Order: sequence, then structure tokens, then C-alpha cells
Amino acid sequence: MGFGNHDVAFDRISPDQESIDRYRENFGPDYYAFSHQNIRFLVINSTLLTPPNTLLKEAWDQVAFVEHEAMNAKYERIVLLSHHPLFIKHPDEADSNWSIEKKYQNPST
Repeated sequence: MGFGNHDVAFDRISPDQESIDRYRENFGPDYYAFSHQNIRFLVINSTLLTPPNTLLKEAWDQVAFVEHEAMNAKYERIVLLSHHPLFIKHPDEADSNWSIEKKYQNPST
């Protein structure tokens, strides 16, 4: 599972630049990829992709990372690991701070 709001946000809701920088300084990257048995795993900081998000550049940099990994994958399978799900009950539900915002789910369309 990826990092959650309690890991990367001082207020335990939404990270700011200081909390992200401190997390990275103490623990390393908050999103990354690794391979195991011909599977590519992408671990993301989904807290950047849920409202209220004030770190838009950080969010879009992470989306670009996921897109780059997916487009250049030489693996049969890609697994995305995140703290927040894409949706709770249905893909068409309204955005909430419990799931990844739709604008980040399919940014190329």
C-alpha cells in the first residue's frame, strides 16, 4: 500500500510542501517503481491526488511519472499501489477526499 495522509501531512489531511519535503528527507521518495518477477510495481503518494490538494505541480509530476512508467513498461503486468482507491462504490461517483480525483485518473483524455 502507498503512503497515506497520516504519513505525509502534518494536519493528517492534506500535505503541504514542508511536510512532503520532510517526508522525503527522512524516508526517501514518496512515489517510486520497482520490478519483481516480471511485474512492474508503481507505488504512489495518492494523498497528492485527493482533495483538498494545494500541491498541483507535485500531483501532476506524479501523474507524469505513472504515465511514463506505463508507456515504457517492458512487463506483462503493472500493479499500482496507493493508499486511496480510484473510487469507493462506482467509477462515476463524485470526487471526495476518500478517493483519487477523476482529473488525475485519466489525464490524457
